[in-house]
Amino acid sequence: MRFSLRRAVAVAAAALSVPFASAADEPGQSSFVTPDGSLGFAITVANDKSSYMVSLRMSTSRSWGAFGLGSDDMFGALMFIIYQGETSGNVTFSPRVSYHNYEPEYYGELPYKVFDNLTTVADGFMSVTAQINDLRWPQMESPNGGWFDYSRPDEPAIYALGPKQKLYSDAKDANLRFHEEFGVVAVNLKRTHTFEDIPALNKDTKSDGITLRYNKSNQVDTRSTLHATFMVLAVLVLLPLGVVFLRVTKWTKWHGFTQLIALIIILAAVGLGIADSFYYRRSWHFNSAHQIIGLITLGLLITQLTLGVFHHMEFQKTQGPTFWSPIHLWLGRGVMLLAWINCFLGFRYAMNEKTGMIIAGVIILILFGCLFYLFWLQRAAKKRRDAALFGSAQAAEYSDINQQGDREGHQQGIDLQTVSPWKSAKGNAGHTYVDEPELGAVATPKAAQ
Repeated sequence: MRFSLRRAVAVAAAALSVPFASAADEPGQSSFVTPDGSLGFAITVANDKSSYMVSLRMSTSRSWGAFGLGSDDMFGALMFIIYQGETSGNVTFSPRVSYHNYEPEYYGELPYKVFDNLTTVADGFMSVTAQINDLRWPQMESPNGGWFDYSRPDEPAIYALGPKQKLYSDAKDANLRFHEEFGVVAVNLKRTHTFEDIPALNKDTKSDGITLRYNKSNQVDTRSTLHATFMVLAVLVLLPLGVVFLRVTKWTKWHGFTQLIALIIILAAVGLGIADSFYYRRSWHFNSAHQIIGLITLGLLITQLTLGVFHHMEFQKTQGPTFWSPIHLWLGRGVMLLAWINCFLGFRYAMNEKTGMIIAGVIILILFGCLFYLFWLQRAAKKRRDAALFGSAQAAEYSDINQQGDREGHQQGIDLQTVSPWKSAKGNAGHTYVDEPELGAVATPKAAQ
């Protein structure tokens, strides 16, 4: 979650909205429901201030939902995140700590208890209730850790919703996609610690004791989106287009120019991907298949460009095949196939299975197109070879017939002049016309000796 200027906005909004908090002095749970009803949250604090209970209710159309206490920003917040478990009807409750504006880390040391009888998945919503037995949690820049003030009527808090897709996992540290919606709220905790009941949420719950300060929807991870867009453009469009320029149109300069532009775009995409990797726990160590193959592919692309330059410089001198030519050809085929595979792996790594399948379909179409093109080239080459062989065989057969006729004529005492359509005709002036075959003079028989 990345909140620009949200602290100033939250403070200003808090000053205006506190007087309008509903039932601010009446004891009871504080509850909140997002504007679209996708996420609900409720909290109560025990009278002895030693523990508190939270309930979350979220639409099953969302991959994950979260509510964070102790901060109006991600930094320093204790996040309660829920998503569906692998077993039908199960909901995973994952307490995590946000040390900065990147994916929160699972906080396994937090003492808590989930009420199994209050964990349900029904009517398009999942619900979970838990008791937390510690009001503090770790925070990097604070020796006392993070905490929330249970006596405040406007304790800062945040919420977030993941994208509309399915996430099934029993792991409490499951990987999460970038949030699609987030917001800042103020929680009236003062009213809750005189109310001993377990917080409850249902379809009729309204926001009460928790006031929305600020929210944004339709959020995307800009770096990740640009990384994917640039890679698809370079790998699935420009690299194959450069091959077409060379193999079909024979435009060598356009081939080189297109491949150079593709490499520049890929370098920019790699930079964006590396920068974005630090915002997700799964990509911090650069040890995933997508990251490793991506860096290897980048090195091979740079090598491929260098070999292409060497080949072109030597070809300019010799006007013939060079030592670099077959290496450049086969390395190019291999690195392009590797880049296509890594595109598919990238969308799977980003947990965007739907787009990954579309990319896989595009790659398969391109591969079939390339195979069809190679098959067509082989057929055309075979026709040319057959035509050349047929012409040679026809000439040899005609020569054999002439030689056989000469032998038969000699045996019968007849001298025939050899006629060949492959000779050019000579006019009276001694000119040669290559398009007029010499049919020879009229053969006249001689008297037998």
